[in-house]
Amino acid sequence: MCQSESGGYAPSSLTTVDHMAAMLNSLIAVRRRGYSTSEGHKKPFQMIIITHDDHLVDKLMIGSKPEFIYVLGKDNSGISHVRRQYSDGRSEEANGISFGR
Repeated sequence: MCQSESGGYAPSSLTTVDHMAAMLNSLIAVRRRGYSTSEGHKKPFQMIIITHDDHLVDKLMIGSKPEFIYVLGKDNSGISHVRRQYSDGRSEEANGISFGR
């Protein structure tokens, strides 16, 4: 992605992120409609997307409305923590998962 001097993304980069989000949201929608087993049960679906782009995450949260996502971050001590962020804005530490330096 190309950032402009103001710190935001250049318009062409936003368009690229928007297109990527739309493509991923379409893929998620197709997969959620599902593939069924021979017994007629829906197969579970999970997708892992790793990104540093908050705009992409926002677009995916709006478009695909997942129950929650996992967010990896560091505290002031440099310790990494995983938190579960729900679509309604709530968040919680994910089962006490943390990683030392």
